[in-house]
Amino acid sequence: PFQEIKLEIKDDNTKNILKISNKKYNDRLLVVSPIDFDEEFSSDDLPLVGVVAIIKNKIELSNGNVRVTLRGERRVKVKEYHSFSTNILEASCTQIELPKYDEIEERTVLKRLKDSVFKYIDSDSSVSNSIVKSVNESNDIVFLSDVITSFMPFKFEKKASYMMEINAIKRASSLINDINLEIQFNNLEDDIDSAIQCRLSKEQKDYYLREKLKEIEEELGTSLKDNDVY
Repeated sequence: PFQEIKLEIKDDNTKNILKISNKKYNDRLLVVSPIDFDEEFSSDDLPLVGVVAIIKNKIELSNGNVRVTLRGERRVKVKEYHSFSTNILEASCTQIELPKYDEIEERTVLKRLKDSVFKYIDSDSSVSNSIVKSVNESNDIVFLSDVITSFMPFKFEKKASYMMEINAIKRASSLINDINLEIQFNNLEDDIDSAIQCRLSKEQKDYYLREKLKEIEEELGTSLKDNDVY
């Protein structure tokens, strides 16, 4: 939710889905995270939590492909999958009732989450700080836990597990732990890089001194020959 993705659609089946979405669902469709399954699977293998996305932009390209921009709107619970046509499924969905959060717990977890994000950005100079504005301007734990999940360099499986978690407090608490692990990893990398740099600097210095000593010895040898007394 709250994120945008850009796709270039090549196959006719997916193009048909876009057309159905436009005509029947006001340019909205259901996005679910892939799960492990063989080539042969049934709708029973699909997850029961997904994200309703709106097609923000659609461009037909000269090569026949279609470029689309999707924006996630909200999580939904899938009540049932059923066949719409050959190779296309339709889903009956319902709103997810979010639990009421304890105000003190929510504020505490939210503060810790924000602190962790800023520490993570400080721990890696190569990472984009594009998330800073959202973190500074919002105190919505539902929004921030999703936006920060998208920002972090987690593997797809981990991000999919966050998408399936409907409780924002639990998402945020797990995020704090995972972000802190990333910070430790970055710090360890920095320590390793520093150790390698120090070793390289010492090796370079030793090489320079050896070469300098060799040059001095050659100069001394030449001077001694020039001043030989017979």
